[in-house]
Amino acid sequence: MPDAVPSPAAERQRRHRERRRHGVFVVPVEVTCEMITALVDQGDVDEANSSDLDYVGEAITAAARRGLDLT
Repeated sequence: MPDAVPSPAAERQRRHRERRRHGVFVVPVEVTCEMITALVDQGDVDEANSSDLDYVGEAITAAARRGLDLT
């Protein structure tokens, strides 16, 4: 019998628990076009990737770390 493949929900739960163990949380936030434009203007996001939500999220995380002196 082949190994069972975990369901997508089971995988999400596994990632959630792993993040919590490491003290990491996913926080949904609303981002305006103006905020993304500011990230592009500051050089945190290149215009070609400005619609890539993962890329923008990483840039916001990096900007927050700098603003909070967490680098």
